[in-house]
Order: sequence, then C-alpha cells, then structure tokens
Amino acid sequence: MRTRKGGELTYHTAVRIPQAIDKDKLDEARKGGLYQENLLRLETRALESVRKFARKNEDRVRCGARSEL
Repeated sequence: MRTRKGGELTYHTAVRIPQAIDKDKLDEARKGGLYQENLLRLETRALESVRKFARKNEDRVRCGARSEL
C-alpha cells in the first residue's frame, strides 16, 4: 500500500499469518504431515515474532526514523 505523507511516498507491507483452525487448511496440512497442534504452535510463534518486531521498531517509527530490515 502506498500513501503520501508530507509530500513523500511511504510504503506499507502486510504480513498474513493464516489461522490454524480453518478446516480446509487443516485438511490440506494433514496431507503434508502437519497437525493442528503443530500449526497452532507455528501460528503462535509467528504472531509473537511479528509483535516483537513491531515493539522493537515502534520507537523508531515515532521518531520518524525509517525501519530497516
């Protein structure tokens, strides 16, 4: 997504973390040897990692600094 802020284009990135409780996705995952317990653990770790990244970069964004990956 692009937005204009102060005459400068800024870009925003979206990260999608699928829910581990979607029946169709669970059926598909089982075929690959993954089960709901594993998927729930992976989902939780992904969400925790994204939140940690956001907290780490929150101060930089408030100060106007650009976040570098």
